[in-house]
Amino acid sequence: MKKTVLLAALSAITGLATAQVSIIPKAGITIANASLADDNGLRNGKTSLLGFTGGLGFNFSVTDDNFFSIQPEILYVQKGFSAAATGIINYNGDYRLNYVEVPLLFKINFGGEAVKLYVNAGPSVGYLLNGRIKGEGNVLGIIGSSLDEPIEFTDSPNPVSVTELDANRVEIGLNFGGGLGLSLGRSVLFGDVRYTAGLTDFNRDAKSKNQVFAITAGLQIPLGGR
Repeated sequence: MKKTVLLAALSAITGLATAQVSIIPKAGITIANASLADDNGLRNGKTSLLGFTGGLGFNFSVTDDNFFSIQPEILYVQKGFSAAATGIINYNGDYRLNYVEVPLLFKINFGGEAVKLYVNAGPSVGYLLNGRIKGEGNVLGIIGSSLDEPIEFTDSPNPVSVTELDANRVEIGLNFGGGLGLSLGRSVLFGDVRYTAGLTDFNRDAKSKNQVFAITAGLQIPLGGR
């Protein structure tokens, strides 16, 4: 009985791997911002920060016609925000946070043979690898200084230091998106747009949730089967 169950499980896994799985290399840009408590005293607030994202996904078809599929991914994602102000004190700088992120997407596929459309949504878990602050400022355009330093993760940050952070290294998020694909034989060249809303604060001491739009392109390559 145990051998029968084991053989059946192996057969199912083999069938899935050869007939229903695609590998998806992808890369693109992020347009990142963050929701901060009172903007953490940033005069003139924040602006979006341009970054990079890239990684690998695996698409598992659940239905025979590939209408519904499940797509786990592992990605490198740059998040953060920019801040700028003019006046007596002028500053312009980037606050960048780099994550490895694992989304689990539930995907609905539709369209014809040549042009394919899809929408997807699902949760993600991210881990904050490191961060960096880079910028410059001056007083009345005369006395100036620049800053380009890594962010130090510490349980007891200096309250007046912008380079120290009581970091919550694990981030839970929700993803929503969709895209367009063009058939290239059995593979599909696609463009994808996605919004990821952070549900956890990256700063343990204040409201601080990441908000990221990602625009990527990639190739969905079937590993075998149909």
